[in-house]
Amino acid sequence: MSTCIAGAAWTRRFKEQLHRRPLVGASQPQVARAQETDQLQQLRAGETEAWMQLLAEWSPQLYPYLIATLGDEAAAQQALQALYSQLVQRVMRGAPVANLPLLILTLAYQQGVAARQQ
Repeated sequence: MSTCIAGAAWTRRFKEQLHRRPLVGASQPQVARAQETDQLQQLRAGETEAWMQLLAEWSPQLYPYLIATLGDEAAAQQALQALYSQLVQRVMRGAPVANLPLLILTLAYQQGVAARQQ
């Protein structure tokens, strides 16, 4: 499977998962933003469980994407480590984060591009 096709399949699966969030008394974007805000506050407070939950939620999605993008498991592991390092730095220094999933996906894309250029 080519890198482009694998990346497109990953993107399609991610979008499907993103749209499966339940609606509870508010519009889907409002519920998602409230959940992100709570999660972001917990992350900024340095709560270990919040970071572990984030890793458990995102690693199964990001790792296959990075493998498909880079074509190498070792490179994907390094890119994932660098991604999480950047995420921790950005969140902990209090940088504005309007959309946490978008930030994570942007960092994944940037890591994929940077690793391919090396």
